[in-house]
Amino acid sequence: LTAILGACELASRSIGDEERVRRMLDGIRNSAQRGAGLTKQLLAFARAQPLEMKTIDVRAFLADVTTLLRPSIRSNIELVIEMSDHVWNIEADPGALELVLLNLAFNARDAMKDGGRLKISAVNELLKGKPDGLRGEHVALRVADTGEGMTRETMERVFEPFFTTKNFGDGTGL
Repeated sequence: LTAILGACELASRSIGDEERVRRMLDGIRNSAQRGAGLTKQLLAFARAQPLEMKTIDVRAFLADVTTLLRPSIRSNIELVIEMSDHVWNIEADPGALELVLLNLAFNARDAMKDGGRLKISAVNELLKGKPDGLRGEHVALRVADTGEGMTRETMERVFEPFFTTKNFGDGTGL
């Protein structure tokens, strides 16, 4: 994909003002960029891409994610960010966490065709091992929306790698 993107850039520089060819090259470039993004997601899902754990200031991180989300969701969707005053820092891969939050938000947007409310919250929690065995201090990040919800069939498959309900060309749904 890098070779395709480089060739598009070189071809764009050499064609001058030929608008039709430029539009075609832009289409190729956009497709290659989408493919690169999808490849990155697939590698992350396959665990072939190592996670780069860092200390993350949750308050600053969510402010940055909000900046990315606002232009990407429709104006008829209210975006609400809630967090406790002293939310703890977390250890996570910032790119992977951002990707998860953005994909959840985009799926929520698509589920709220007539508008609604998308809420992202962060709260400190002391876990005691139930139900999943986690113990100690954690930050719970929650994403909730007022969309149509999932069918029973979708719920049964939702954690399958690469499962999507989206039509071809409507995003990955990952």
